[in-house]
This record gives sequence, C-alpha cells and structure tokens, in this order.
Amino acid sequence: MLEPAILHHREQISDLLQEATAAAFDGDKQGVAVALERAGVQGQNIAQGWFTNSANDWSELKKKTIKRKGSEQSLIDTGELRKSIRYKIEKK
Repeated sequence: MLEPAILHHREQISDLLQEATAAAFDGDKQGVAVALERAGVQGQNIAQGWFTNSANDWSELKKKTIKRKGSEQSLIDTGELRKSIRYKIEKK
C-alpha cells in the first residue's frame, strides 16, 4: 500500500538521502542526522498524503461501502491508520 507512494516520490527522498551520504563522507555527524530527519519527515508526509493523492490510482468505493462508512475516501474511516504512519531512525 505504501510502497507506490515512496516510489512515486523517490527522487525527492533520494535527494535527501544523498545529502545524508555526502555529510557522512565529510564526517559531519550532525549533517547526517539532519538530512536523515528531513528524509524521514518527507517519507512520513508522503505516505500519509498518499491516502488522498489522486495518483494512488485506488479503485473508487462502491456506493454501498460509501453509504456504510459515510465517506468516499478509501482506507479512511477514523484516520487512525494514516496517523499511525511514522518514521524511525535507528543507529546500527
């Protein structure tokens, strides 16, 4: 479900990860942390936004489903699933 969102915006995320790589080669630990943080936030925002992005190409809901849930938005009933998407930077 989320992979297409990241693939659709891969250039934006790639640019941020390249900044992190460049900072690492320069020995700039703070620069690495900042670039990874920016990449994480960007990825999180992209993934959360994918639920309402017309580029997601998800099928329209059936009228019966819209009536039952009271919304035309796929995978959004309470918004909890979308809000649960977070990024995490782990040190290894």
